[in-house]
Amino acid sequence: MKLSYSIWSFVVAFFLDFSCYWHNVATRQTGCRFIKLIRERTSSQLKTINAIVNRVNHDLRSK
Repeated sequence: MKLSYSIWSFVVAFFLDFSCYWHNVATRQTGCRFIKLIRERTSSQLKTINAIVNRVNHDLRSK
């Protein structure tokens, strides 16, 4: 089963948003700084991985 990294990044972002929403509902707060920090770090890592994968795919296609 091979999924692209963009789909994985969407799934990760959706899961973090959903867990942050339920955290806010449970604690009646409007901020979820820790999960936002994790999400920002994860999305930047996924962008880097996606760029590397795209470059490798481009190199393989050009050969």
